[in-house]
Amino acid sequence: MQWFQRLGINIQEGYGMSENWAYCSVNRHQDIRLGTVGQPLNGCDIKISQQGEILIKSPATMQGYYLDDEKTQEVIKEGYYHTGDKGQLCQDGFLTITGRIKDTFKTSKGEFITPSHIENLLAENTNIEQLCVMGLGLAQPMALVVLSEQAQQKPKQQVSDELTTTLHKVNSILKSHEVLNGLIVVKEEWLPENNLLTPTLKVKRNEVAQRYAAIVNEYAEAKTVVWE
Repeated sequence: MQWFQRLGINIQEGYGMSENWAYCSVNRHQDIRLGTVGQPLNGCDIKISQQGEILIKSPATMQGYYLDDEKTQEVIKEGYYHTGDKGQLCQDGFLTITGRIKDTFKTSKGEFITPSHIENLLAENTNIEQLCVMGLGLAQPMALVVLSEQAQQKPKQQVSDELTTTLHKVNSILKSHEVLNGLIVVKEEWLPENNLLTPTLKVKRNEVAQRYAAIVNEYAEAKTVVWE
């Protein structure tokens, strides 16, 4: 986004879904805040639940799912549509999406982790093609990464050093319960064919966690970069 801004191209991020005709929030042309999806549109009320879920109410909200009253009652309560997304609202109403409720996991210390927040920070390293932060039942989360084609052409030690630098940088800005206890470079690319990605190329977190459970437990206290 910053790259586009330097070219004089302003991209206005917004937020919405089919269930409310995409009528929710947007960054106005005269007031763009990077990293957010803007402020509520007129007539749209946005609030954050105690669990951190984004709730939306507006005249554009659907009446319900066709012939599915049970699902409708699950997602619309007291007029608010429960999006399943996690988010934060700042004092002047700008909304930030932080992840999905279903992706949140609990460490052995009883702390809840939203992995997408950590993954976005790690993804700035161009050596990383795919990644998944996991840690259900662990004292601290761990990161699994698949190297990019670019990284595969570099000397192993150079990649290790660059990943270590990123690991330390990211950990320095995370909350104490979010700090990664290590980063594991795995050999196999994640694909729909090996059941580690969905057909739309999203990481299947549960399958990745199961596939790499043994190595994650082995290096759960590594506090550095290790290779499968």
